[in-house]
Amino acid sequence: MPEEALVGAWTKSAHKLWVKRLRRTSSMADLLQVLADFVGAINEDWLCECNGQQVSFNIIEETIASFASMPQTSSAVALWLVELDALIAPYLEKVRFQKKPEIFTKGRCAPKQSMQLS
Repeated sequence: MPEEALVGAWTKSAHKLWVKRLRRTSSMADLLQVLADFVGAINEDWLCECNGQQVSFNIIEETIASFASMPQTSSAVALWLVELDALIAPYLEKVRFQKKPEIFTKGRCAPKQSMQLS
């Protein structure tokens, strides 16, 4: 999840603490509590902006709101995470695409030269 997708109070130190809590979960109740804290930090306006015209605000709002009422099962959590991932994927794809030219200009990778047959 990009840093800008989370509310201002979500700093790198808060993120590290959240990761530690996530790693220490030992029950579904623990996992749901940690995820609830994460969901509370999601900036819905950012999700709308990064999706542009592709997804309406209502879909984003419903996805975030549905977390609280979903069944407390690992399957429900997994499906919800897939939905969240689908909302974030267009932004991540755009960032990845924008970084490709950067890599070539920094000299880390050279573009492949096509072989010409004589």
